Amino acid sequence: MINVSQNMVKVIHGANDDLFAVAGTTVATIQNHLADAFNIPIEAFAWVNGKLVGEEFILCGNDILEFIFPEGVKGAIPKQN
Repeated sequence: MINVSQNMVKVIHGANDDLFAVAGTTVATIQNHLADAFNIPIEAFAWVNGKLVGEEFILCGNDILEFIFPEGVKGAIPKQN
């Protein structure tokens, strides 16, 4: 029997966070599945347990996966021609 808590990964992007039973899955797979629900941009960087990782990184139970988009233009006024 698989211990569910050992298979859980905490996924965070901005104000969104939740636990998912996805240990053994790549970062790219999680990003693709949660892109709409968590509003994760394709350009976001993935950090696991505080370390920058690539999209093929395989998640382990109890990992914390955070997607961070380093740049923003919050409140910018669009350039007018």
